Amino acid sequence: MQSSKYILTSLVLSIVISACETKTAEDNTLVQNPTKVEYDNPAVKTKASETSKAKTVSNTISVTGYIDVPPENLASISPYYGGFVRNINVLPGQRVKKGEVLFTLQNPEYLDMQQEYLEAKEQIEYLKAEYERQKTLAAEKISSTKNYKKAESDYKVMLARYHSLQEQVKLMGLSISKIESGQLFHTISIRAIIEGSVTAVNITKGVFADAKDVAVTIVNTDHIHLELDIFEKDALKVREDQHITFRIPESGNNLYHGEVHLVGKSVDSKKRTIKVHGHIDHKDESNFIQGMFVEASIEVEE
Repeated sequence: MQSSKYILTSLVLSIVISACETKTAEDNTLVQNPTKVEYDNPAVKTKASETSKAKTVSNTISVTGYIDVPPENLASISPYYGGFVRNINVLPGQRVKKGEVLFTLQNPEYLDMQQEYLEAKEQIEYLKAEYERQKTLAAEKISSTKNYKKAESDYKVMLARYHSLQEQVKLMGLSISKIESGQLFHTISIRAIIEGSVTAVNITKGVFADAKDVAVTIVNTDHIHLELDIFEKDALKVREDQHITFRIPESGNNLYHGEVHLVGKSVDSKKRTIKVHGHIDHKDESNFIQGMFVEASIEVEE
């Protein structure tokens, strides 16, 4: 009798446990296959979806550099022929146009060059006529070939000298037509070769300005850019069109923007850095001066 009671009790407990396990399995049924795991329970499915979402992270590198301009926007003005400074027409910071007179020089040697040019011009006319005459006489066997060859040589040598002096006079900025009409000049005007702002005036009235000395410097800031130095270890991370954020430490904490335009192809052997050329957003360009120090960061990866 006791054995039958024991068997009945065990049977009831087995049925209850089986029912609980069935209920739990219905609430959260795990269906597995070799490639995928899915949950039937909506709450579990939502949690798994949130966990699988990836976040986009921007990675940046910090660099330093300066504001610069293209080489063609920089000009160092020196006279082709030295002379004593007579007048100075500009001041540092002044805006000048291409062709505007910066300063004037005077030197008696300018007169000597113009005189040599006029003498060469007169001689060339005579030597040309003699050359053509000897050429005709040689062709008619009236004069020797030797005389013809000498006349030809004299004419060509003087022709070369004439053209050389003519170009030198042009480099002085003097009018050929006025000189040939008899008007000579003891002063010359030195003009701006680009439009821009004068950054330095290295002469004073009365001093001798030599051809090897820089008298005036001009910079055109219409097309400024960033010139940055990145370390060799970061070179492979930087590419064209990456975003640049920068500031001018001495001018506050305002942030400005640009993008990578060119990445250098050589490493500075001393600093182990590579040059990066960056373009500045157009709205910011007018705020900067060539040579300003900048601190920047380049977004190199997402």
